[in-house]
Amino acid sequence: MAKKKKAEAPENHERWLVSYADFMTLLFALFVVLYSFAMAKQSDTRELIQGFIDSLGKIGLISPPAGSPVMQGGTGILEPAPITPPSASPQEELVAEKTSQLAAANPVNETIGTSQQPSDTESWPHKAEEQEWVQVSKQLLEQQLTTQIESKELEIEQLGSQLMIRIGEQALFPADSAFLQSQFIPLVHKISDILANIPGQIVVTGHTDNSQAPVELYRNNWELSVLRAASIVQTLISNNKLDATRVIAQGVADTRPRYANDTPAHRQANRRVEITLSQGKPLEERLLLIKP
Repeated sequence: MAKKKKAEAPENHERWLVSYADFMTLLFALFVVLYSFAMAKQSDTRELIQGFIDSLGKIGLISPPAGSPVMQGGTGILEPAPITPPSASPQEELVAEKTSQLAAANPVNETIGTSQQPSDTESWPHKAEEQEWVQVSKQLLEQQLTTQIESKELEIEQLGSQLMIRIGEQALFPADSAFLQSQFIPLVHKISDILANIPGQIVVTGHTDNSQAPVELYRNNWELSVLRAASIVQTLISNNKLDATRVIAQGVADTRPRYANDTPAHRQANRRVEITLSQGKPLEERLLLIKP
């Protein structure tokens, strides 16, 4: 009589749960380790990593690479690299050096800006320091604008505590126009870069000769001189390094000629723009800074 076959066991469709459970256990362990790293102090983490690397090095599995941040005390992923500040330009270094010297000579007073309140007749700052500042500023300008000075595009003149950059009309504007010529815009930008590193108030003054301005464009020489000064100021302050609150634009028409308006050469010399750098502050402004 034939034996009866034993019935086969039904197929288990839930065997995947074992693998899934193992996977979830490992994933949970991973997150626990990550959480412990996050909660641990940075010094503890560095010690843990260094101990692990030391252990692997002792058994010969790894060798410390050259410049290893952990083995040789360098900076690695756990410690941000130091930021190296950009190097200063020569004029910035010279100005910074002179600033520190003058600051040491005159400690700053938080009320009015010096160690003592000046009288109405006292110079601001003291005369010797003011003259020293002007000389340093003049040196910087002459060093940076040597080519333009030699080509007679501009001249630099020291007037007491003021420093003046004088630029003729032919180096900036077309005749009877307040529109700055494009080929001279880089020159104004260069002057702006220099003045940005030299403290002091900047006054841009437009001048004309006594000829009548073209009535179809401007009402008179006053308007022409003001618009020329404003055109230079607009180009100067397009440099973000230059504080616009330091700059003033003004026009004086033909009221301050350098020469008598008796020859074409003299008239041309009178048509100019002057950029004046003044150290310190006027007396009226200083008195406003004194707290009662």
